[in-house]
Amino acid sequence: MGVSRGWRIAAGVLLASSASAVAGPDWTEVNDAGQQLFTAQVPRGTAGSLNTISGVLGGTGVEPDFADCYIIRIVNPSIFSATVTTANFDAQLYLFNISLPGGAYGLLANDDQSPSNNLPRFTNVSTDGTNVIVALPGDYMIGISGTSFHPLAPSGPGGATGRIFNYANLTEVSGPDGPGGFNQLTTWSGQGEFGDYIITLTGCDFPIFPAPGTAGMLGLAGVVMARRRR
Repeated sequence: MGVSRGWRIAAGVLLASSASAVAGPDWTEVNDAGQQLFTAQVPRGTAGSLNTISGVLGGTGVEPDFADCYIIRIVNPSIFSATVTTANFDAQLYLFNISLPGGAYGLLANDDQSPSNNLPRFTNVSTDGTNVIVALPGDYMIGISGTSFHPLAPSGPGGATGRIFNYANLTEVSGPDGPGGFNQLTTWSGQGEFGDYIITLTGCDFPIFPAPGTAGMLGLAGVVMARRRR
């Protein structure tokens, strides 16, 4: 079966915020959520629950808006789920660990939740044999893109990059088993799509974060992973 590797992560993370506050338990994208940890949008609101995030892929800026990332706080990993409940494009959904220094590291990804439903969904575990389990409460980064626009990480010498996630099939909940799976997100690549979306969350709350424009420690983020290289 190859080499196994396992670890437990529980640490703080540095990041900067650029979001604006809204009332109520839901968050609507303000301007454009970024594609990296330090440009991800940080939803703000009163403590209680963060139930939905809505936004738009699109725009006419210098860099096409093919992916949006947000910081969320998972308060109850045992009931955590993230589901794209509305999208007028073929979406993919991702979860990243942000507790390690230097950036965001892939945890989970899904393209289609079933053969008859192309809206992505995952809970706190992978289904592809990578044995990823999001086990600890903390702050994480969630991302959304079109089905052919993929997060990449360093994968070899000479600046080569590769996909963080490798789907054996479209309905699996993938762990970070791609060529760049062990490394931090550095860029995205592929054919992007535009459209509106709503991500529905369970077991989540607004994240703990520093004031806008500053950096600080963001609570605990944890994952238990025992990954088998295939």
